[in-house]
This record gives sequence, C-alpha cells and structure tokens, in this order.
Amino acid sequence: MAVCFTLGCESTAIARGLCQRCWQRWRRSHDPSIDTTGLITQESRFWSRVDRRGEHVCWVWQGSLHDGYGYVHLKGFPAGAHRVSWLLLKGSLPVPPLELDHICRNRACVNPNHLEPVTHRVNVLRGEGVAAQKSRQVTCLRGHPLSGENLIYRPDRGRECRTCHRASLRRRKHERSAELRGLGLRLLPPGERTHCPAGHTYTADNTRLKYRAGRNSPSRHCKACEQEQRERTRARKARQEAYVRAVLLRDLHGAKDCGGPDWPDCCGGIYTAECRRMREESEAAYAIGY
Repeated sequence: MAVCFTLGCESTAIARGLCQRCWQRWRRSHDPSIDTTGLITQESRFWSRVDRRGEHVCWVWQGSLHDGYGYVHLKGFPAGAHRVSWLLLKGSLPVPPLELDHICRNRACVNPNHLEPVTHRVNVLRGEGVAAQKSRQVTCLRGHPLSGENLIYRPDRGRECRTCHRASLRRRKHERSAELRGLGLRLLPPGERTHCPAGHTYTADNTRLKYRAGRNSPSRHCKACEQEQRERTRARKARQEAYVRAVLLRDLHGAKDCGGPDWPDCCGGIYTAECRRMREESEAAYAIGY
C-alpha cells in the first residue's frame, strides 16, 4: 500500500498520493505544510492506466470500460479515454462533425496512431452494426445483384432489389385479382376504372391528376375522398383541442376537482357555464379515446 507523501503522515494514500485527511486539507485551503511535490497530476494518472507496449500496437486502457470504450473523469466530467489520449498527444480534438474512429476496431485502444477523424456516417459504416452489414451486401436475399439498374433507393435512403420489388407487386396484383374473381368481378387497369375504391365516380369535376417524376402518365385521385379525409382530420384535431382545454381547466381547478360530487358549485359560482361546457367536451373526448 502506498503511503501519503506528506511529511510525518503515515496514512494510506488514496488520492493523488495523499491520504483522505491531507487531500481534503490541501483541496480546501492549499495548506503549505502539505508536501505537494509528490502529487500525481491528471496526465500522469491517465498514462498510469495505459499499457503502452509500442508505437504500432494497441494501447489497451486498463481502467473502467463502458460498452467496450475506456472512460476517465477529467476535471470532474467523464470523457472517453481515446479522446483524452488524442488531446494530450495531438493538442486538440477534431472539429465537429468529425469524430474519432478506431482503425484497429479495438474499442479499448487509446493509441492515437490507431485513431482517425471521420464523419459519423463513415464511422458507422466501418462498424459491425446492422446498417454497416447491409451496406456491404452485394446481393439481395434471393441472390439478385444490388447494383446498376437492379438497385432502387427508397425515400428512407435504404436499398431495394428492383426484381424482388416487381415480383412483390405482381404477387399482390394476382392476389387482388383472385379475390375479385371469387366475387365474380374483374380487376381493371387503373386507366379503365370508372370508380374510386370508395365508390365515387371518376368525373371531370371529381378527378385530380397528379404528375410524378419517372411516370409517363399521371395518376388519378378522387376529390371526394380527399375532402372526406380533410374533414376527418379537422374533426380529430378539434377533439384533441377540446381534450387539451378540458385538461387545462381541470388542472386550473384541480384542488377542488370540477368533476366532484359538489359540481358545479366547486368553483364558487365562478366559470360555472364554462366548467359545464368543458366537462361535456372532456367526457366526449375521453369516450373516443383521446
């Protein structure tokens, strides 16, 4: 066990070469009677936990680990051990959006020669996560190549096989056709349909044409269905607003609880009509699940 550096003190050193009592004295008042020549600095304390065997091998962190990464408390705040090592030897950390990536793929390594400033995207794609594994795939699950004209980029930046996508569309079309044939009907092409799925007729006044990139002909949309959707949206928002107003009023009079047995006299006759209206809206909102 290490002994305290203070002259005449034989207690066990627990913090930077000092015992508990001497460390508290020096920290609070910088007592000059305490010998501070043997104090361990933060830098020396950091390197005492690093196994530096050579310049080109991994410097494995011997301290605490979190998810495989070493971490240390620097000036009272937790920090990554590899970032502290880079700061001590390089002088400054990479400027965002750059971050340090382990080239050796050893998370406990703090050797600056094994670190490289890269963007977050590059750092993720170099790893072993799901996104990195999918980005390295060259074929789909059925063996089709994910390149050239057979590759589709989805709006969420994901990749999809064009051959499998077309097969899925054909399969769903055949399933729909089989369902209609069971009812004695026939699935018409989109251009020959006279009614929308809700039963509204495609007329000149009830049809809206929507042009999309990559399509030779526009798609038809039923204006009646769109109007019904807008009305449902407005009604849902109105119910949500009524519920919020009811909750706010309940919180305003929460100490007396407007829904108590003595309602509507709980508010002393003030806002009685408003309380009644809010209570009715609240009950209606709770009834529909908002």
